[in-house]
Amino acid sequence: SRSVKGLESRFESILLAYSVLLSRARRRFEGTLRYSLGY
Repeated sequence: SRSVKGLESRFESILLAYSVLLSRARRRFEGTLRYSLGY
């Protein structure tokens, strides 16, 4: 069960980093889209 717990914490950290990267990329994409549309 100890290895499962370590795997869970690793998965949580990966998920957190992925969500942060996703939100940052989405914000950059929206900014680029807004700039290309001329807003």
